[in-house]
Amino acid sequence: MKPIKLDNQQGRLFNPRFSDELNLDHPLIQLSKLIEWKQLEEEFDKLFVEKIGQPAKPVKLVVGLFILQHMYGLSDVNVVHRWVENPYWQYFCGYEFWHHALPIHPTSLIKWR
Repeated sequence: MKPIKLDNQQGRLFNPRFSDELNLDHPLIQLSKLIEWKQLEEEFDKLFVEKIGQPAKPVKLVVGLFILQHMYGLSDVNVVHRWVENPYWQYFCGYEFWHHALPIHPTSLIKWR
């Protein structure tokens, strides 16, 4: 099934948005502004079929994890666990609010690769 889209429109009561808390001059935030995420989502969308199977994880999340993995030389397991600890990484991957759980099972990255 086609990847789900992240919906950051609605706020969360008592949870500030990353964009209100993080340093917007941070290199990862600047890099995220340079990447054509919409174009990547459109290209990956063509590879999925409708209404068959479970929806795929958001393209921005998976591509962002691969970029971070390459930048920092991490394994699939380490990149996913470090994502939980780093708000800049979460923001880079399209999330606006803090998430405490793993965004994806590390073995799922193999299927995307």
